[in-house]
Amino acid sequence: MAYTNYEFFYEGIYKPVEQDYGDLFTGYRFPGYSIGASTSTQTANQVQEVSSRLNEGMKVVEMSVLDPRVMGMIPKQHMKELNQLSKLTGSETTLHGPLIDPAGFSREGWSESARHEAEQEMLQIVERAHELNPKGNVPVSFHSSNWGFPGAEYEKTKTGEKETVIVAVNPETGQPSAFKEEKVYYPGEETPREYGPRKRLEVYNETAWSNQITGLLQMAKHGDEILRSPYVEDASKVYLEAVKGHPVAPEDRDKIAITEDAANKALMFFQDVEAGIRSMYDNAYKYGIKDAPEDEKQRGIAAERAKILTALSKQYTAMYKEMDERKRRGEHIDILDYALKYKRRCDEGIAALKHITPVQMMRPVEEFALDKSARTIANVAFQSYKKFGTSAPIVSLENPPGEIGGFSRAKQLKQLINASREQFVQNAVNSGMSETRARGAAEKLIGATWDVGHINLMRKGGFTEEDIIKETKAIAPFVKHVHLADNFGFQEAHLPPGMGGVPIKPMLEELEKAGFKGKAIVEAGEFVQHFKASPHPYALSALGSPLYDIKMAPYWNQIQSSYGSYFGGYGTMLPEEHFSMYGAGFSTLPTELGGRVPGKQSRLTGTPME
Repeated sequence: MAYTNYEFFYEGIYKPVEQDYGDLFTGYRFPGYSIGASTSTQTANQVQEVSSRLNEGMKVVEMSVLDPRVMGMIPKQHMKELNQLSKLTGSETTLHGPLIDPAGFSREGWSESARHEAEQEMLQIVERAHELNPKGNVPVSFHSSNWGFPGAEYEKTKTGEKETVIVAVNPETGQPSAFKEEKVYYPGEETPREYGPRKRLEVYNETAWSNQITGLLQMAKHGDEILRSPYVEDASKVYLEAVKGHPVAPEDRDKIAITEDAANKALMFFQDVEAGIRSMYDNAYKYGIKDAPEDEKQRGIAAERAKILTALSKQYTAMYKEMDERKRRGEHIDILDYALKYKRRCDEGIAALKHITPVQMMRPVEEFALDKSARTIANVAFQSYKKFGTSAPIVSLENPPGEIGGFSRAKQLKQLINASREQFVQNAVNSGMSETRARGAAEKLIGATWDVGHINLMRKGGFTEEDIIKETKAIAPFVKHVHLADNFGFQEAHLPPGMGGVPIKPMLEELEKAGFKGKAIVEAGEFVQHFKASPHPYALSALGSPLYDIKMAPYWNQIQSSYGSYFGGYGTMLPEEHFSMYGAGFSTLPTELGGRVPGKQSRLTGTPME
């Protein structure tokens, strides 16, 4: 007999005494109405994608549009259609924005124009997200960075952790460079010296600053040697007499030309030196005073630089004023005097720059990008708040994988969020808003999207489960949104919860302690790609969601493995000979048995029925 129903097969069950009720269950129960999944990132037809997720039984769906070009292909009518769909189904739609770097990094490096462009694009995306729910605060997740190159790398040690690689960027060129720890051997020393990445960066900056000054000294020396050569010194005596109006012997007149030629050549060197001094002055002011690292400001290094540069500026002002006064009086300034004035300015400039603490022209990229990213994020959130008020979308910053950017650790992400909130408050207060109201809005509209799968990649550096839980505890008060994906700590595999090594239960418990009440989005696109199955039932089982709205049994992880309707059958039914005797549908049965053919006698006594 062919079995056509699953009820004929005994699936087996977990024993009722088993605490977990299934090997997927993480031990933490999360309400099913707050668990959703992301749509496909490869299509602009997000209406169909959201509909498909809703058909799987979800109450929350996240539009996942990682490519800015795909985001630009979504018609504005579709955003309104998704809002209507949410109303009809009683669901919610969130948005994962495109991968845009808020600081302004691109393939060509960093630039202020790229930062401004990123700000405008992010603002448009937030404004479009508002159409998904004009009356609510739609969480819009942006990666906190998308540099296209790795951020700092860390390694677990016996006493804590250490940096093994840092990436620094030159603000002038926007180009990044990596600095790794290394051991250096020197003659006369039996053991090598160990240089961490930050020490290597410090040495690099000191060497670069020193090399610039050495270059200026070399050029100034060439100019000075021209003027101080015995031949030129002898000729300049005749030149100076001629300048004073004294007669010059015919045989000495060529010395005037020699002096002027030497002065012009020396002046070219001194002009190059002064251009270099101006460039170093500019860098020292911008990156050593105005945008100096916080630790240098606190230690007074930036203030000391400002003092030296101010004195140099006053000296230059006095020298320029002297030259202007002579021109105003109509005095003739000969070329030799002009070259000597240039030499004096160069000597003063080089002397001042030599006393300045070397400027950090290569800055750790996290420190450099902090201010730039915070400005972008704050401007986006504030402009959105000005336009939509209390229903403005939430700008939620996600910790990215360390391979594509920074701010991936809890401490760094907290710094970025706090800096963005402070900038938001400053923008709001400058526009006339009270500080109390501004801080309330900033805390509401700027927060974190915590990706548990991304932070689990810390295990590459030897970090343990306890370290990952500590990261979650540190960021928990800032979390507005959660991305759930499982992996084993080395590859960014997007598995449903419970299928990898992410400590989901203690991480969600830390979020709960901090008062988290947001949504959890399961990112398992690769699971769908490889196994052609929806991850939603697995996620409900892993998170032990209640089968019904009330938070009580039965739970998904239990009902999936409960006693099924096991049925062995009643034996042979409807044998073929019955149909051959009584016809298809038993139409030839006597009428008293439901057939159409009248019977000729009683089946009990044989007496005719007539």
